[in-house]
Order: sequence, then C-alpha cells, then structure tokens
Amino acid sequence: MTGAIVATAQGRLTLNFNPDWKFIKSDPAGAAEPKFDDSGWTTVSTPHTFNDVDTFNHFSPGNMLGDTNQWSGRTWYRKSFTLPESARDRQVYIEFEAVRQVADVYLNGHRLGSCKNGFVPFGFDLTPFVRFDQPNVLAVMCDNSFIVSQTMDPPILLSAYEEHLNATLPSDVDAVQANQVPWNNPQWHPAMGGIYRDVRLYVTAPLHISLPLFDFLRTA
Repeated sequence: MTGAIVATAQGRLTLNFNPDWKFIKSDPAGAAEPKFDDSGWTTVSTPHTFNDVDTFNHFSPGNMLGDTNQWSGRTWYRKSFTLPESARDRQVYIEFEAVRQVADVYLNGHRLGSCKNGFVPFGFDLTPFVRFDQPNVLAVMCDNSFIVSQTMDPPILLSAYEEHLNATLPSDVDAVQANQVPWNNPQWHPAMGGIYRDVRLYVTAPLHISLPLFDFLRTA
C-alpha cells in the first residue's frame, strides 16, 4: 500500500507512520527487496505485537519458567510511501520508539542498521536512499526469539543464572542474536515481539537540530 506525503517548505514535518504496514509471521527470502510481493501479507497498524493472541491461549508451564509457550521467531514488516519533490533537498529520518527484540531495518533494499535492546527508541537517516520517481519501501525484520531457561543442576539463583547468560554473550554486538539477550527471557516478563511502539517519519531542513536521543544522526 502506498501513502503520499506532503512536505512543507519550512520547518520540521513530523508524520505518523503507524498506519498501513504489511506483516507476515515468517521469514521469506528477499523480503527486504523493494519489488518483493507482499500483497498477501496482513495489513496492520503499529503499535503491533504478533503475540497478542497466543499469550492468552495457554497457561504458564510452571516451575518459574515464565510464558515459554508463546510463539517466537523472525517476522517481517513492510511499508510503502512516496515523497514529493519539495522534500528532495531536505533530510528524512525514521524513528522507532521500540522494536522487540532485534530489528534489522532496510530502505529500498539498503540495510540501514539494527537495534537489539528491545526497549529504547532508535532512528536512521533515510536521506541517501530515498526515491522521488517511485514509491519507497521500508522493511523491518523483527525477531523475538527468546531464551528458554534451563533447570540448573545444582539449582542457582536467578541473578546467578543471568550472570551465567551474560558470560555466553558474544563480544561483538553485531553477532548477538535475539535469544542471547539476557532480558529477552520470559522468566522476567513475556517476550512479546513486534514494532510495539509508535513510528514517526521526520522531514527537516538541511540545517536542523538533531532528533532527541539520536546524536549519531548528526546535524547537517
């Protein structure tokens, strides 16, 4: 689905990017590519979680293991949008208030980066990859694969178990997987996945104040 955006000549334009995402609860090959056919996917609006039903369909397995029966894995969200000529000489940013647990973000097939904390807002500069002659496609791979706690022999405190998990984390952040993040554990809370908070698009002048929290986006 394609939505048209009207940019103002001056000031910062803040757009609600919650409506009209395409979503699939699987990991099809090529889902980040602009020409990928997502017409058969479900249309959703963010905030959205793909565990909104399964967490109410069963009981916890007990033994303080948390809600380990819920579905987890790699999923995809895609959103198409157009930009007017008035935005050509401006800066365009995307902001996610949070995605759980790991998010890999692409624009028009270009990988923008990833976020692996699950709770903190993050954003990317779309400017180098936006198109004006055809729709833009924003694609987000979301993985909430969580840690399934194992019974330790002999039994140990939960704090000691967390220390044990921390010791297994890769030192390279790029290598960390969703099911290696200690707090992505249903012993702490349900590990619901998805773009579960608001999404916004910003169109700014070339000279602008950077978005809050995102000093890595720089000020032109």
